[in-house]
Amino acid sequence: LVYDFPKNESRVSWGALSPGAEGVAPTMRRTRPHLRAEIGDHAVALLIDTGSTAGLSLRRLDRLPAESEPRRTGMRARVDGIHVIHSVRLTEDVALGPVVLERPIVRDAVRTNLVGQGVLKEFEVTFDQRRRLVRFERPAAPVDEPLHSPSWYGIGAGFGFEDDDLEVVWVDPGSPAAVAGLRTGDRIQRLNGAATVSRGCDRWTIDNRDGPQSMVLTVRRGDELVELAVETDVLVP
Repeated sequence: LVYDFPKNESRVSWGALSPGAEGVAPTMRRTRPHLRAEIGDHAVALLIDTGSTAGLSLRRLDRLPAESEPRRTGMRARVDGIHVIHSVRLTEDVALGPVVLERPIVRDAVRTNLVGQGVLKEFEVTFDQRRRLVRFERPAAPVDEPLHSPSWYGIGAGFGFEDDDLEVVWVDPGSPAAVAGLRTGDRIQRLNGAATVSRGCDRWTIDNRDGPQSMVLTVRRGDELVELAVETDVLVP
């Protein structure tokens, strides 16, 4: 089974992976593909989750070597509810078989350590479940060339869902959201003129890794509609 993320396609074909071949690593469990991840002298089992849009998610961030305390960077929607996302940059590289993440930004995992499309998007990933092997191929660079996580930008606020709006449930003091005047309890109806309900799963967070971005939020505050101009800023350097 091949997930070719650069080409945005999946394929099924006959064949077998060879242990020790370039880019090939053993998986740790038979039913779901887990890799051994090494973080300095610490090791964890990490699920390869091709359906997750996250990058690297790890449990117990407080036990990992990090540059600072984890900070709130957004919200995530799951079948069991809405959860606050905390993120931090590690001071150590993370090795996932042949793949090396250079001092990555990680976010907290709710239940399972995992690596998702935020990292996998660089690779063609082939699973050989019978032999419990996985192969990483990287069309744009050598597979073992370290991947660097850019800084994480956001507005420093978290949202819940109320009817078709985003309801502000927290605003960090001094954040771009606070400076713009966003308040807890505000209901965001539009982002740059587009209804928030039209954003699908993306409606739970307003963040990016592409540098600062300006936006206009249309906010319902009681019976009043307010437009707030806000620019994302670095939340995790």
